[in-house]
Amino acid sequence: MTSRHIQVVVGAAVSIVLAACLGPTGAPGDPGEAGQPGAAGSDGIAGSAGSTGAPGAAGSDGAQGPTGSAGAPAPDDIVLAGHWQYVSGPLFSTIALDRIEALDLTTTGTGMFYEQSPEGIPGCASVAYAVLDDTVVELQLPGIALPTLMRYALPDPDTLELVDTYGVTTTWTRVDELPDLHCTSAVVTTRTVLAPQPAVYSALASDGSVLWYSPETEGVIALDPTTGSLGSAIAPNPSAGFAYLSAVQGSDFWAQDSQGGGDQLALVDRTGAPVGTYFSSVTLVSSTFDTQDGHSLWIGTFDGTVEQLLAPLSDPSGSQIGVTLPLHHVAVAMTFANGSLWMIMDYAGRSLVEVDPTTGAIVETYHLPFGVYSGLAELGGTLYALHPQAEAGSTTDLVTIELP
Repeated sequence: MTSRHIQVVVGAAVSIVLAACLGPTGAPGDPGEAGQPGAAGSDGIAGSAGSTGAPGAAGSDGAQGPTGSAGAPAPDDIVLAGHWQYVSGPLFSTIALDRIEALDLTTTGTGMFYEQSPEGIPGCASVAYAVLDDTVVELQLPGIALPTLMRYALPDPDTLELVDTYGVTTTWTRVDELPDLHCTSAVVTTRTVLAPQPAVYSALASDGSVLWYSPETEGVIALDPTTGSLGSAIAPNPSAGFAYLSAVQGSDFWAQDSQGGGDQLALVDRTGAPVGTYFSSVTLVSSTFDTQDGHSLWIGTFDGTVEQLLAPLSDPSGSQIGVTLPLHHVAVAMTFANGSLWMIMDYAGRSLVEVDPTTGAIVETYHLPFGVYSGLAELGGTLYALHPQAEAGSTTDLVTIELP
């Protein structure tokens, strides 16, 4: 406390002394000159690095580009389609075809192949094809040849050359329209699936009231085609040795032996007992009784001949022959209808051929869808056939054949 008091006293005395010694206050002095700039400050300490910024947002989608031009059509749509008239060549070096007529190809990879037998029978088969590139085409003719790769060339817009795997060329010329080749397509319609299953060697025959066929257990069984119901069955007679139906004559049946495809036919009654026998020098394939003259039996043989036997019972050796058709193609089934003899032939795939029985002249040929046909019969003005379906588990369809 004492030292603080002394300071105050001293300070006041100095002020009094100075005030007594100084004169009156002078006028204010002029402002002093500006001082010199101070020396530059030293550099500051560097700051630490900033953190990495977040990624920028994705940009918006670009505008839609212009629509591309239409692609070129597939080769098989434009290259080989057309009506092609045959000029020269065998088509297949390893297959002996009859007289080649034409090749008609659509833009959808399908078509028709036309040929004609030496006897004047028109033949036509379905075609499937696919152009694989600018020089190779796959050609399929079901029933005639396996799928085949061939080279093709178009020396000019109206000429087509097909070269097989052996280097042999077949030439065709384009035409605006093909001539009438007398081979239109029939319509085949499934009516029912047969059960029991017909035997491989069975024919299909009509007695004017119902149809008949042989099941795999042999014998014969009646079939109503309108309802699909089965009628009476006749068991085979083991002592007769003839088990499979070939044709119907009145109330009796022409039957083949138990092996099928032999050289004998027996006429058996409704008990299965033989009435008479016909012997052939060649293998028999099909037969039908002539319902027009009431006594002839027509037979088809494995060598491609169809013959009219005038008296098959009284002339069992077949020396009395009427019309002979050297067809060179097997008639796998036959029947009479509307005054004509009708045959399903193993020709150009499968063909239905109409024949004038008095002259043997070919009236018309119809193309059938590819497949196997093992029987043919007429009932009530309708043609029926057996149509095995191997791809469907070895079943057999009863089908109708409608003509255009």
